[in-house]
Amino acid sequence: RTVRVRVAARVRPLLPLETTGWRKSACCVEAAGSAVVAGRNSFTFDHVFGPEVEQQEVYKECVEPLVDATFEGIHGTLLAYGQTGSGKTYTMGTSGLPSVPAGALQLAIRSIFERAESRAAEGVAARFRVSYVEIFTDSRPSVAGKGTICTEEVRDLLSPGRAHLFASVRVDMEGQVRLDGVGEHEVSTEREAMALLAVGSVSRTTSSTRMNDSSSR
Repeated sequence: RTVRVRVAARVRPLLPLETTGWRKSACCVEAAGSAVVAGRNSFTFDHVFGPEVEQQEVYKECVEPLVDATFEGIHGTLLAYGQTGSGKTYTMGTSGLPSVPAGALQLAIRSIFERAESRAAEGVAARFRVSYVEIFTDSRPSVAGKGTICTEEVRDLLSPGRAHLFASVRVDMEGQVRLDGVGEHEVSTEREAMALLAVGSVSRTTSSTRMNDSSSR
């Protein structure tokens, strides 16, 4: 069974540096219904979240349906896309900072284990395994001094120091998607899953940009 891709846009609040000088006029967008309006241009999405929208509302609209489908045996993917500083890490909940409100992943984990406990009371058992990776693209000058060489690695964030050249994605005999060389950690509670999410988030590769001091790389 397949379903169409749903695309939502989230407009974040302006940063202090965006409210003064020339940046002020360059950062004017409005969330209007299912569209984002920038000057004379309008872009339509399945759903648009304004800067006042809380994490829980984003989760209910965009993530909860994926969790529902998971318990029906359907694979789901949540992809955050946008320029640096646009709020991807905040929305997903991968900053690793306890002061940041729970994002999509924390809320999904909480819901998954609540449902698993409810089903366990009905005699339905479930097992959970967690992996956490980043795909990192690096570039360096070629040995000949002409051009650059780009390499793509899969880094296992739950096993710091381990990096593999881009591994193949395969489906095993049980129909499960696997990434060769990446560890899987079995968890039995929400607390264990949250702890792995925190460990992996801290291990992400970041660097400073003009718009974000800790931009995901």
